[in-house]
Amino acid sequence: MLVYCASESPRLTYILDELLKRRLGISWKCTNNEAYFLKTTSFRINYSTKVFPSCLNIPSDGLLNQEDILILEPEVKELASWGPVLFPFSWEIPHDTPQPTVCIPFDLFSACFFLVSRYEEYLPGAKRDEHGRFRADQSLAMRFNFLERPLIDEWMVLFRTKLLKQYPTIELKPNEFGQLNTIDIDFAYKFRGLSPKARIRKLLGSLSRSDLKSLKKIISPSSENDPYDTYSFLLDAASKAGVPSYFFVLLSDSGGFDKNISPFSVELGALLKSLSSQASLGIHPSYKSGLNRKLLHAECAIFEKILGHLPTKSRQHFLKIKFPETPRNLIAQGIHEDYTLAYSEAVGFRASTAFPFFFFDLPANQATTLQLFSTAVMDVTLKNYMKLNRNQAGLKIQELKTKVETSGGLFVSIWHNSSFDPEEAWEGWSDVYKSLFY
Repeated sequence: MLVYCASESPRLTYILDELLKRRLGISWKCTNNEAYFLKTTSFRINYSTKVFPSCLNIPSDGLLNQEDILILEPEVKELASWGPVLFPFSWEIPHDTPQPTVCIPFDLFSACFFLVSRYEEYLPGAKRDEHGRFRADQSLAMRFNFLERPLIDEWMVLFRTKLLKQYPTIELKPNEFGQLNTIDIDFAYKFRGLSPKARIRKLLGSLSRSDLKSLKKIISPSSENDPYDTYSFLLDAASKAGVPSYFFVLLSDSGGFDKNISPFSVELGALLKSLSSQASLGIHPSYKSGLNRKLLHAECAIFEKILGHLPTKSRQHFLKIKFPETPRNLIAQGIHEDYTLAYSEAVGFRASTAFPFFFFDLPANQATTLQLFSTAVMDVTLKNYMKLNRNQAGLKIQELKTKVETSGGLFVSIWHNSSFDPEEAWEGWSDVYKSLFY
């Protein structure tokens, strides 16, 4: 594919790789030579504001030629067939323009770049929650009601049809749907393997609630029937549907929001070695290590000590991710894949896509080797934030999954091994979990 543009830039190169090469299987090169572009016989995309005949035209807003992070909010407009679009554009098409000449009515490349780069999360003034997380209600997607749509993927489905209309002989990589089951291990067990410090915490909590039943289990934990020991169920349900499972383990018992059983306990070591023979394991960097590279390194070293290798996959505890600091820390640690892109308080597609993509470091103005995976739905979001009952939660899961199946991509869900305890109001949620695989 020959792409006409004013100049090739890191941002343009990145988004052409993501959209044309990785999604559609199209190799490409750029030119700013108009005469050469017009006479070439290869497949062509004109990326400028001037209509070129007999090719596919995409307007250039100019965002991809910039190097700085500007304070901006793209115009969002509802267009027939395309739905909500960013950077809309009205072409002036001469009456004598030869056909077929396809003109896309918005800057598709800039729109996709703005969303996947998480440009808005770098901007000053966006409100953050008590954990320092970018809030869903600050996002363009929620404010313009497309958070629950993989909008980029929908655009790309239509873009395929436009390409085929212009170039009927072009060969495009097929869209494929996939699913990934991911589990966070914040608390490996409720009663087993507790450190003395954690045991005292639980004892005091049970005493304050006069919970004699839990008190007995804390003092004398059974090797069976721990309500958080749901691993066989989690694996079996996904395996029967042919869906791979990834587990992300918190390796911290430092208190506050990091209260897993001791990473040095026999129980946790045995659990992780057992799970590693049945699923992929990644690290769940602790709340305290979110922006602390030294602490992240220490937790990865514990992972290596238990499993014999360093982690290459991660998801931040509490979904704490800050751009560009968190991805930079992960890259420095040798992490290749991160699964944090989600909002705690809302389901949907934080980067408006269900396709994995490489992190673009905006301040450094360069693509990186870290691949980001968007997660569409989380158990705690459905139950605790959205206050859905089990039936409503199942319906919401199917609604989101269907959208990914329709446009292609990877449907990624987040669950917790601890999300089935009836004493913590999770009774019956095993059926909601199983609905992920219908």
